[in-house]
Amino acid sequence: MRYLYNFIFICVSHFNASGEQWFHDRKLIGPTFHFSVLDQFAMIVFEKAEILTKCFQKEIEKDPGKAINIFPFIINVALDIICGKLSCF
Repeated sequence: MRYLYNFIFICVSHFNASGEQWFHDRKLIGPTFHFSVLDQFAMIVFEKAEILTKCFQKEIEKDPGKAINIFPFIINVALDIICGKLSCF
């Protein structure tokens, strides 16, 4: 959980940075989000989205009228996608 908050802090501080700092940081992280890199994750994202949908369906079946806290599910699926895991979370 600590890593998630660190990641959020880095993202927020990046968007609040001055123009010169922002351009410097943007050049550093730009290649990370190139389409050729993101294409490698397309199948993993698809598979994890299917698993996430099934998890939500199971939660809904437990108590159809109850609200679902999706936060733990989203954290797990995000980490699985980032790590490139193909196993079930």
